[in-house]
Amino acid sequence: MKEIMLKFVVLFTFCSLLLFRFTSQVTACGPPDCGECEGWNGEECVPYGDCWGGCPDCESCCDSWDCEHCVSGGCEPCLKKASDYEELMECSNIVDDPDTEPQPNGCSVPPIICVLPDCDNPAGCEDTSFLGACNEHDECYQTCNSNRDSCDNDFLGEVYGDTCTGMLCICANSSCAPKCSEFAYAYYGAVHNYGEPYWEDDQVDACACCDCN
Repeated sequence: MKEIMLKFVVLFTFCSLLLFRFTSQVTACGPPDCGECEGWNGEECVPYGDCWGGCPDCESCCDSWDCEHCVSGGCEPCLKKASDYEELMECSNIVDDPDTEPQPNGCSVPPIICVLPDCDNPAGCEDTSFLGACNEHDECYQTCNSNRDSCDNDFLGEVYGDTCTGMLCICANSSCAPKCSEFAYAYYGAVHNYGEPYWEDDQVDACACCDCN
């Protein structure tokens, strides 16, 4: 009888140790060698950080809207810049680059379109300046995921529909109105026909690829 009891005590102790070891592995946030709420980064145990309190899940803590992922128990950005437009188009999640801002520079048109001293106001009249419309067009091109055709059409609507048509109503007999309209369509033609590479470069500058894989 004593022999049976001794075997029972040994078996019970062995099972208790196994159960304790299994429970410790399940409840810890990291490998058994790390402390509670620590993770193994390949070299050492590091804290997961204070996301939820207790034992946080690092991946759940990271903000995917800000393009973050879990690195060594902490949240790090995973934005990648493309070297050119073709590389940018290979990205499945194109987002704003938080480190860039639009930099409009007025009506930067080629000499074939404007050889005047003031290309921001090619018609040369008091109320025919295209400067505001050109700056808005620059900002549209330099906005991540903008639609190029919409940028160009909005530009035409402002320079011709607002500026030149308004001038035509004010002074129909003035030479300013027809000159304004002529330059409006010339400027629109320039951006519509030749602006694609500039828009692509601006998209590369304004955008980044959110790739957390």
